[in-house]
Amino acid sequence: SSGNLLYDLEKEAFAITGNEFDKVKSGKNNTAARNSGFTPSGRIRVWDDVIGSTTTTTRTFSHWEYHDCGGLDQPLSVGSGDTGLLESKGVRSMSTTIKPIEPIEQCKRAVYTYQSTNTPGSYIPIEGVKVRARRWFTTKSDLTDSNGDFTISHSFGGDVNYLIVWEHAFWDIRDGNLTQAYYNGPQKSSPWNLNIGGGKSLRFATIHRACHRYTFEDVDNLRRPILGGGGRLKINYNDGEGTGVNWGVEWQNVDFGTGLLPNIRIWGKSTLTGRYHSTNQLFSTTIHELAHTTHIYSMTWGTIDYGQVNQILYESWATAVEWYLTRKEYVDRGVNNYDDPNLNVPDVGLQVDNEQWWRFNGRGETNDIYTPLFIDLIDDYNQAAERNSNNMPTDIITGFSVRNIERNILPDSYGLTSLRASLRNNRPLGTTEMAINNYMAQYFNRLDE
Repeated sequence: SSGNLLYDLEKEAFAITGNEFDKVKSGKNNTAARNSGFTPSGRIRVWDDVIGSTTTTTRTFSHWEYHDCGGLDQPLSVGSGDTGLLESKGVRSMSTTIKPIEPIEQCKRAVYTYQSTNTPGSYIPIEGVKVRARRWFTTKSDLTDSNGDFTISHSFGGDVNYLIVWEHAFWDIRDGNLTQAYYNGPQKSSPWNLNIGGGKSLRFATIHRACHRYTFEDVDNLRRPILGGGGRLKINYNDGEGTGVNWGVEWQNVDFGTGLLPNIRIWGKSTLTGRYHSTNQLFSTTIHELAHTTHIYSMTWGTIDYGQVNQILYESWATAVEWYLTRKEYVDRGVNNYDDPNLNVPDVGLQVDNEQWWRFNGRGETNDIYTPLFIDLIDDYNQAAERNSNNMPTDIITGFSVRNIERNILPDSYGLTSLRASLRNNRPLGTTEMAINNYMAQYFNRLDE
């Protein structure tokens, strides 16, 4: 038939080009490939260090257990006249006086102990991932839904090559400086279910999660980190030590349209330990850098105005958005005490973003630019009183919203003086100018503007 002819021609083409011909498991003659189509589908999940918990069972070698290969429990020792018993056991009689029998060849088997351990973290669905399926010259793709599921609306005649491309309409993640970030999947004619649990792929996926949250999901009406002019944010992932940096939104206008220069660079490992950042740390770092992008667009004249903003303000605002959206992400996923300032152990596990423990370290300290200045306008936690510290800000203000700050306060704020004026002009009901003056005085007196 014409169908079989096309199939045979395709098989010959694979042989000529040196490619392995696709195999279909059902049937020696690949009748499934000839007579029916295959629609690629599957589920993509990614590991998170905080959400949920996972039980793992570890098998550990204990000792060897020895036994006779022939099944005897112990060597036989018999007297004269017991040859029948010996013969029944496969032992030859040597004389009327029976000597002790040599032990039958021994076998051994391993004995193991099993221990179950419950650890924080689990695999969660990841939304908006571009999954491609390719067969020969045909490539189709689909985006995963909120359950991590995808179904590519095309019928293929055999095995496909699965591939994840870490890009979206509004961002593009790179492996290093120039290389597109990928995940090369299997070649198969069945669904592809993937759990991403480590390596650079876990970092790509976590950065993607943060981008998707900020761009498409609930962020309490904050501005979305979408470039003007239809461009895509270029996010370079570096598998070395560092945190993150945002180089602005105007690179696309000075690189001759190549899109080679990045907007954001994110590092995967801690400069203190050399180990990979936890997934929630990497998520929050990505949010922080994206918040710089939205801050630029919040200014009346964009980059021109943003270039005049004091570093304390733009880093403190990015810190506030990082704190707010990361906590929102994890609380929405069931971690209700994420970044709860009343937890006792700082900077580990659930507390990686807890800026309510920030302290004045003295003028000129790097830490002094990443302040809880904007966080304290939103939360209702007075860290100086709660933690009995004279070196923490006395937080006597609450009632501002992240949307109000971004839309009405940031555009007119370039330093502590203009911020104080903007806060007084946009203060919520019940907040006095005196309270704002007293709160801001702490930063005037203890930080270099």
